[in-house]
Amino acid sequence: MIAHGRTEKRVKEVERVADSDRRKLKSQVTELTKQLEDERITRKTLDKNLHDFKGSSQSNELEKDKLINELTLRLDKVVT
Repeated sequence: MIAHGRTEKRVKEVERVADSDRRKLKSQVTELTKQLEDERITRKTLDKNLHDFKGSSQSNELEKDKLINELTLRLDKVVT
């Protein structure tokens, strides 16, 4: 009987520790999931900003090329 009581006590202790560990893991999973979602949002924002920057950079390059061509034509007219 005494051994059985000790076994039950030990089983309850193990169950209590297991429940505590389960709660900790659940909390960690929740926190990691939240961090992952935050990182996804950040990455999406960065990708959009990069895309916008590339688009405006290309637009600026085109305008610069047009201006260079226009100035070259003007210079050619003045020189000739």
